[in-house]
Amino acid sequence: MFGGAPNPVNGYCGIYVHGAGTRPAHRVAYELLVGPIPVNMEIDHLCHTWDRNCPGGMDCSHRRCVNPEHLEPVSRMENHRRSLSPAAINERKTHCDSGHEFTPSNTILRKLQTPAGLRERRACRECERQWRTKRPPRRQGSAAPAEIRRSDPSELKTHCKNGHEFTPENTYVKPYWHGDGGFRQCRECMREQQRAYRERRRVKKRTDPHP
Repeated sequence: MFGGAPNPVNGYCGIYVHGAGTRPAHRVAYELLVGPIPVNMEIDHLCHTWDRNCPGGMDCSHRRCVNPEHLEPVSRMENHRRSLSPAAINERKTHCDSGHEFTPSNTILRKLQTPAGLRERRACRECERQWRTKRPPRRQGSAAPAEIRRSDPSELKTHCKNGHEFTPENTYVKPYWHGDGGFRQCRECMREQQRAYRERRRVKKRTDPHP
């Protein structure tokens, strides 16, 4: 482990190189003891990859390691894939949360808009198929799914929650969003709500100096 003080910004240790200023100590150690680092490659600390309990970030002690056996040049994408970020952990998963394997035929790639641009996200095809079979139909007039239970007329209430009777003149049926059947509503309650709303509007117009 490198004994110098870590950089307060990124947690890596630096070392002064004559003519080049301060450089990351782990990159200097790799160049001196192994060889030049390929262009556009980063140094991955394998000791951090092996330690899955490391908290990462500024609390990662492996960032100060300069042991050449623990250093490997990799691309930025591979270095990120080996990290403990939520995106990297999800990318390493071989099965979805329901246990279905992410095979080429069972994987859907969706593009999502993020602050960094469009990013692809995996989704399980089998989970989506099961979800679509359980979802109620949305087109009006289509058959209702088996999960929707139709009420027995004998179980229907005769009065609303405010005590108004459900007579033919005082009842209207509002259709369900999936298009099969509907639910009863009280006309008298609706009229009272409309009167209360109009009264609140009148009071607001009288009291509000800037309508």
